[in-house]
Amino acid sequence: MDERGYIRRTCAVNLRMQSHAPTFFDRHVPPSPSLLPAAQALRWIGQPYAFLEDCERQFGDVFTIDFGSQGRYAVFSHPEAIRSILTADFRVLHVGAGNAVLTAILGPGSLLMLEEQRHVRERRLLMPAFHQKTIVRYGEVIQETVLAATAHWSPGCEFVAQELLQDISIDVILRAVFGVRARDTCAELKQGLIALLNDRRLGLGLLARLRDATPHPAMVDFQAQFDRVSQLTKALVAERRASGQGREDDMLSMLLEARDEDGQRRSDDELRDELITLVATGHETTATALAWGLYWIATSPGIEERLRNEISNVAAPPDAKAYAQLQYLDATCKEVLRIYPIVPSVFRQVVQPFSVAGYDFAPGDVLSPSIYLAHHREDVYPNAREFEPDRFIRRAYSPYEYLPFGGGGRRCIGMQFALYEMKVAIVTLLRRYSLAVAPGQQVVPKRRSVTVAPSGGVRMIVKDVL
Repeated sequence: MDERGYIRRTCAVNLRMQSHAPTFFDRHVPPSPSLLPAAQALRWIGQPYAFLEDCERQFGDVFTIDFGSQGRYAVFSHPEAIRSILTADFRVLHVGAGNAVLTAILGPGSLLMLEEQRHVRERRLLMPAFHQKTIVRYGEVIQETVLAATAHWSPGCEFVAQELLQDISIDVILRAVFGVRARDTCAELKQGLIALLNDRRLGLGLLARLRDATPHPAMVDFQAQFDRVSQLTKALVAERRASGQGREDDMLSMLLEARDEDGQRRSDDELRDELITLVATGHETTATALAWGLYWIATSPGIEERLRNEISNVAAPPDAKAYAQLQYLDATCKEVLRIYPIVPSVFRQVVQPFSVAGYDFAPGDVLSPSIYLAHHREDVYPNAREFEPDRFIRRAYSPYEYLPFGGGGRRCIGMQFALYEMKVAIVTLLRRYSLAVAPGQQVVPKRRSVTVAPSGGVRMIVKDVL
């Protein structure tokens, strides 16, 4: 659909819904479901993808999700609207309320929370830790971690993919962040993080109340868990500062040495926030993507065989350049992240008046480019519900059609690390094992805190050891 067709469709929806469209500050805005705000919030938390699809079927490319006192969000799925939002000046649109719920866990100094020049400064300081030359050093760490976690496997062994891959991914990210010798020194931190991130109370509702003056009773011991993780992280920072050791090949060393344009280093609190962000977001999203990856490889005819054929000539240990040339592996990983993106949407809060898709928005309004809906547009991805890696071989997609890591100046800084870990882990597993999905389960997308993961974690069986 061209831009004029897009505007006509939006206007038609606008006219159909004009009689009962909600308003922000008594202004006309995109239409919204007739459900009560509390019901919309429950659907967003419990069934985010199904809710987004229902709204799109009813309203088209632009609509509003109304959470009442918790806010309203204008949702967009057309690439042109997404481009306008993600490329807007950072002084016009902030992440604002969209990421605010994470402040309680990640801290105010997290890259995800910072705005304008502070965000630019912090991103610049972090970039060397995610340069390709840095990332390739972790290939052997990823491979060793996968092999160690699966060394006991034999034919018939059953495991839960999400749990296994979470354990692998957190080991990888802890060693990448704190050093290859971090297995012992980070054991307590790993235990605390897993307990924290697997806590079923870590949902969008209660998470927003974690830092209330009078916390929800269910969150008191959860707060204690979080404080313990925070203390352990700061202790590791203080120990590294005090040791005076030379530079190590880990992210903490890089962050300790990095200075801004004024020659200033980060404080311990700033480092804590950034390290928690790297570990919490880095391991959770990658583990979930890999769990989906194993599911799709095992359940999609012909894909496992094509991957095995492609990787058969790749030498070990892992080499980033070699993996970059594996076209079908790259396409498979991209399709995993397309069909069920780990995060359904990104958010931007209007700071200065902003217009997009025929609507005018005022300061305080929240705009939400929908990653999931963008990835399921039939005009961009024919047979969008089907798992088809070849679509990424047939054509290239713009960053506003395909955006599993967000986009613009706030695209996930760990994108290349996550993709590299996915590729190394998949190759390592396929070289050694043949896997199948255990029978008797229906795997569907399910909210897992702020991410969307396969329900039940995907129970799998080792068919053969190769």
